[in-house]
Amino acid sequence: MAAIREKKVNLQRAKLDFSRAKLQFARTKVTSGADHHANTAANLLAKGRRSRQNFPKTSNVSGGDRKLTFLEEGPIAEVASFLEPVQVRAGLEEWVRTLIPAEISETITYLIDPASEGSGGLQKLDIEIGENLEFTYKNLPSYNGEPCPALLQEYLRVIVALMEKFYQKQEGIDVSLRGRQIQLVLSCELITSPAEGISPPFTVQGNADDVVVCTTYVLSNGESPNLNLGFQDLGDDSKPDVQREIHQDVLTMWRNDFLAHRKESAGAGAAIFLNVGLVDPLSVFTN
Repeated sequence: MAAIREKKVNLQRAKLDFSRAKLQFARTKVTSGADHHANTAANLLAKGRRSRQNFPKTSNVSGGDRKLTFLEEGPIAEVASFLEPVQVRAGLEEWVRTLIPAEISETITYLIDPASEGSGGLQKLDIEIGENLEFTYKNLPSYNGEPCPALLQEYLRVIVALMEKFYQKQEGIDVSLRGRQIQLVLSCELITSPAEGISPPFTVQGNADDVVVCTTYVLSNGESPNLNLGFQDLGDDSKPDVQREIHQDVLTMWRNDFLAHRKESAGAGAAIFLNVGLVDPLSVFTN
């Protein structure tokens, strides 16, 4: 299995020469211009949270607390505190925990599996995006026999807004996902870490020619295990690997066509990750 993963990563490296010539990533820490999208995140998530009667109304929270920060090490961005400021994380975690099976035997258990049944590929959500980020689903999924909850749908809208900003900053052009059809790959994984921790091989989500922008959000993590998110450059073996310490409520976004990644843990415990991938932005983003 490890040999298959390594072969897959090597194939992605071979395809990057042309793409790398296109992307000249600015190696400066960028936070300006993200406040608008952070406020969008607060407003959209507040709307989704208000649709759940068991939770109180959202207070106004400054968007400055949720800045999308680009890192110097490569095409990676982070939001240090994503859902806690708008008091949404706990509600989303509560729903996700209803997906946990009664018995868990694997270190990594998919609560929402990104694989498409029977095809061997990825299960893709087809979404029409309106000018104000309204979502119209062509294949809205259901979980445990229930429709996809409104809170998760609002979460996806916020992620798409941040993906749009992420791509704009890298390419240096005014691009938009509004008024178009896109495809997203959604997954949720429960990592049950043993005392010695885990350090799996680097991998890419799906095919790097297919899923290009990825996000992972630490939905739940207690005092243990300690978590690291590692990145490995697909086109330059001489570049050192990037290690980022992550914790509950951290959102990380990166270019899946440039970086392989892995989630590492140290110490016994459990963590839940919510992952979203954007399919083929070169055919989606337009001037």
